Amino acid sequence: MYADAAQEEVDYITTQAPCFWNGAISHRVQYPKLWADFVYMAPPFLAYHAAVHNNITLLQDTVTQLQLYRQILKANTTSSSRGVWEHIIGPMNFDPGLWSTGNAWEAVGMTRVLTTVLKALIVNKPSHLIWRAKAVHDISLWMKEILEALES
Repeated sequence: MYADAAQEEVDYITTQAPCFWNGAISHRVQYPKLWADFVYMAPPFLAYHAAVHNNITLLQDTVTQLQLYRQILKANTTSSSRGVWEHIIGPMNFDPGLWSTGNAWEAVGMTRVLTTVLKALIVNKPSHLIWRAKAVHDISLWMKEILEALES
C-alpha cells in the first residue's frame, strides 16, 4: 500500500507536475512556481526512492533538479549575501526575499540527497562512478555557497 502510494507520487512529480521554463519541477500545482521549501521535500524523497529501486536515472534527475532550482533561486547579487537562494520565484505572489530558514531547508535537503548519492548501491557500478563523483562535488559546492553566504 505505501509502496504503491510512493510510486504514484514519484510518477506525478516526475511526469505530471508543472515545470518552470528551465525544467525545474513546480512546488505548486496551479502554475509553475519554485519555493525554497521544495528542495527539502521532494528531492530527498525522489533520491531515496531511486536508491531503494536501483533507479540511476531517477537519482540523476533528482540531482539535476537541485541544479535547476539553484539556477532560478540563487540570488543574483554581488553583495556578501551572494550564494543565498531567494524564497519564492514564479509568475504570481513571488517573494525574492533572502529567507534564512528557506536556505536552511535547501541545505538540509541537499544534505539528504548527497547522503543518498553517497550510500546508494546503484552508484557503485563502474559505469556510474564518474557521475557520482561529479554529483558529490556539485552538491557539496552548492551547500557550501549557501552556508558561506549565511555566515557573512
